[in-house]
Amino acid sequence: MAKIPAALLSNLYEKGSLRNTDTGFELAFRNRMAPITVQSVGPLIVDGRTFERDVMVVRLERPAKKFGKQAEPLLRTGKDFKDGKSLLFDLNCTLRVSVTADRLPAGSQRVSCMIQTREMGDMVVQAEDGVDG
Repeated sequence: MAKIPAALLSNLYEKGSLRNTDTGFELAFRNRMAPITVQSVGPLIVDGRTFERDVMVVRLERPAKKFGKQAEPLLRTGKDFKDGKSLLFDLNCTLRVSVTADRLPAGSQRVSCMIQTREMGDMVVQAEDGVDG
């Protein structure tokens, strides 16, 4: 399998997407490289805290419109990935990861996320982002 340089992988992370939600936090990845098949997402590490697949919901958002309306997002949980349900992470699509956990403290956070793909194998995307207070 091809090896993607870490600098290119970090471009998958959508800077400014890390934010707290009512049930935890979320972040996003945008595919600017090539279509890939996501077989699983996680674990996710945020400032040294590890979050496993079972506390995540992955939402694939596609920008394309069909028949005059926005495409419905596709959702996957950790169990869905275990059951073999993959996602086609096409060019210019967004992969939004919602985590059910404690909210993140305000300030800068280091993020590292494993994304397993059919074409490239395991990819580790690393970035730094901030959370507003």
